[in-house]
Amino acid sequence: MSWYSIIPSEILSRKDINASEKLVIGVIISLSHLKGHCFASNQYIGDCVGLSDEAIRKIIKGLD
Repeated sequence: MSWYSIIPSEILSRKDINASEKLVIGVIISLSHLKGHCFASNQYIGDCVGLSDEAIRKIIKGLD
């Protein structure tokens, strides 16, 4: 991987979002900027942040 993530300060400063959720949001934002959308699998996002695809599924579901 040769891209980077910028997590907006309004996300970083939120107390109701934990660190793992913030990382996932950062990956989704970065992938969206690269291609205009994000259709990455939970496994791919999990590999990026060191979490299982099941953990990513729970995080994304909780962010709805």
